[in-house]
Amino acid sequence: MAIIISSVLLFVVSVSVLMGAVVYKNIKLKRVGLFGLLVSCVLIGSSFYGDFWQMDGCLDSGGSYNKTLKVCE
Repeated sequence: MAIIISSVLLFVVSVSVLMGAVVYKNIKLKRVGLFGLLVSCVLIGSSFYGDFWQMDGCLDSGGSYNKTLKVCE
């Protein structure tokens, strides 16, 4: 949960940096803002797909996945 919160905060900061870069026409700030957006999207995506890969591995090995307990049975 902490990763998602920090990723959203990084996203908001990156958008504000990008807006400042557009206003002041600063190429360096634009690069920093785009890099921040990329990192935040990767972090948010990886946190959502973590459960998917755990379920996929369980089902591939022939088990059944309990979503409530998040356990492979």
